[in-house]
Amino acid sequence: MPKAIATMDGGQRNELVEAITDILPGNLPGRRQGALVIAAIGNLSLINEAFGFQVGDEVIAIVGARLKGCLRERDRFCPYGSNKFGILLADCEPDHLEFVATRLIRAVRQSSIETSAGAVLINIRLGGVLLPHQARTVQDAFSGALDALHQARATRGDSFMLFDNSETRKSQRKRNILIVDEVIRALNERRMVLALQPIVQSGSRQNAFYECLLRMQKADGTYVPAGEFITVAEKLGLARLVDHRVIELAVGLLKSAPNLKLSMNVSGETATDSDWLSLLRGLTQGDETLTHRLMVEITETAALTDIEKSSGFVNALKKIGCQVAIDDFGAGYSSFKNLRHLNVDIVKIDGSFVKDMVASRDDRVLVGTLVDLARNFSMKTVAEWVGNEATADLAEKAGVDFLQGFYFGMPQLVGIPSQQSAGALVSASPETPGTTVQPG
Repeated sequence: MPKAIATMDGGQRNELVEAITDILPGNLPGRRQGALVIAAIGNLSLINEAFGFQVGDEVIAIVGARLKGCLRERDRFCPYGSNKFGILLADCEPDHLEFVATRLIRAVRQSSIETSAGAVLINIRLGGVLLPHQARTVQDAFSGALDALHQARATRGDSFMLFDNSETRKSQRKRNILIVDEVIRALNERRMVLALQPIVQSGSRQNAFYECLLRMQKADGTYVPAGEFITVAEKLGLARLVDHRVIELAVGLLKSAPNLKLSMNVSGETATDSDWLSLLRGLTQGDETLTHRLMVEITETAALTDIEKSSGFVNALKKIGCQVAIDDFGAGYSSFKNLRHLNVDIVKIDGSFVKDMVASRDDRVLVGTLVDLARNFSMKTVAEWVGNEATADLAEKAGVDFLQGFYFGMPQLVGIPSQQSAGALVSASPETPGTTVQPG
């Protein structure tokens, strides 16, 4: 039995697989059509964490019943994994699939889910594949539906995505597979490393702290920046593994250099990952000489997605002595009012507003406004992507507290520490020539 469908209930699984097989090419006479849809409860993990697994099980049962209630007798339905459902729509014309998917979403969202803990709101995502047009085997059918579901998860709210088997998409999927394989091997073989970029104090221009930027050493010895693989890693569930390795490396650096101060980015998933916090506590063992020199950066977009969760994450970090920064500040301009709920220490102004300050009056006004806003919340500011003296001067005049960018230093790969200083931890020259480095 294909691994992708091994998690389904035995009897229902066989019925679903047989029904799919009947539609695939060369199995039954006549031209039958259908579709496989996999539906997933998008926020089940949050429900489990907030209300407990019993309530989560109640939600799964109710959502399953609502989905099944939409189906015809000749359709097939069964649970698929912990938060998903497999649905085979028999005799479903391609033009009708989106209509049916919309009906399934409406059935689930017709009202709140009433549980023993009270009413719960959920979101539902669906991925579908047309049979036999887009799959020749049962494994192809499930792989296609799951791929479409991954695409649906990248959107906000309830959504349905149809499997895209165009040549461009096929090429992208192959590239993603290669990237994921490379990331996993790099993690297993300890080929993830850090590059440090200085962040300087306005006015004095002295190094205040360093940002940790992740780099992956490929099998051929070259290094690539996180921007070339982290998006795929996040989409395919590897972000937490990557963040776990980064905190191990960062704490190791802090232990090697008592005067070093670091900031590091974490993904949106990590902001709700209790295991990551447990790992940080385990690595630092309550040693505030380490945590007081560590700042954790979360993006504004991720922070504002779930203010309550983000606030809890920020408070947990500050409780053990870390500082917290909001990265890409300005990307969620319409949500500034929500910043009062986040007790962060520093905001890093999005570099897209900084890099053109010399030529753009609008950007100068915007940066000044962001600085004033942060100051009203008693937050320090960092201007990212500072590339020249003129930009640095304008940022300082706007009241920015810290400056970061290639003008003050390229990211440098961390070497083997030989002295107790930041300078001993980085290579003598910037990263491998030809390596593309993301700004900031």
